[in-house]
Amino acid sequence: MRKIKNDYGKIGERDENGFWKIDKLNRIPKINVPADIEKLPWCNKKEKEKGMEYLSRLLKPKLEWGVLNNEMPKQSNIWYQMNVMCMANDPEGWVDYYTYYEKLTSLVTGLDGNDGIMQVTTSKKGIDASDKRDDPDVRRKVGNALLIVLAVTTELDDQYMLRMMLSTSTETTPDENGSYLMSGERVAMLHRPESSVWSDEERLVLQFTYAVMREEMTDDIWKRAEAAWGMKEPLRYIAWIGQYIYMNLFMAAMYRRQIW
Repeated sequence: MRKIKNDYGKIGERDENGFWKIDKLNRIPKINVPADIEKLPWCNKKEKEKGMEYLSRLLKPKLEWGVLNNEMPKQSNIWYQMNVMCMANDPEGWVDYYTYYEKLTSLVTGLDGNDGIMQVTTSKKGIDASDKRDDPDVRRKVGNALLIVLAVTTELDDQYMLRMMLSTSTETTPDENGSYLMSGERVAMLHRPESSVWSDEERLVLQFTYAVMREEMTDDIWKRAEAAWGMKEPLRYIAWIGQYIYMNLFMAAMYRRQIW
């Protein structure tokens, strides 16, 4: 369990969203709209224009995001606390990073970049909200990619991202109630790849992710990964793991609140 060294919230006193009250959530401002970038005094005109143009496009998604319609209120409540947009205080660096993230998302999942993954993960219908729902390979890749994110988050013991991901549609098959959220039984076994709750492929995803993160890759795990996924897919999964390690660490560095 992560050791809490400093937390500036007040345990026992809640804010309007139900989280522990804190006077200032982030160490630097979160960029919400292009006008926020325009006001940044440390950026030149070219940097500002690059950031504003890219953010304007992101704010007009081509696909429907459930979170913008408050489709899943619990998810919306935690999603709007996300501070990844603090990155945009460096507009040029953020645009280059996010361009890479969008391309990697497409390569790993088969979805259409950020719009595609947001449509799937913020809809009550999960992958079945996507027009690629009938592609079995996309369904498989999306399931693997989201399980990797859950494994990374669990391994890092990141309180914010755990709450975020557990309110997110990460399963590719709905339960008996039609929910695409991961069940408590499966959540409890995220650090137990050998558990019977996992399919053979899910077990390999977890073993592979932890082997990469712990620097404990073995010939056996690699050979099984290559046999299951070919050469390119495991390499892309390593990039995906690194991407979410970076995202988790960046957000944790920017949050003043450590206890969620």
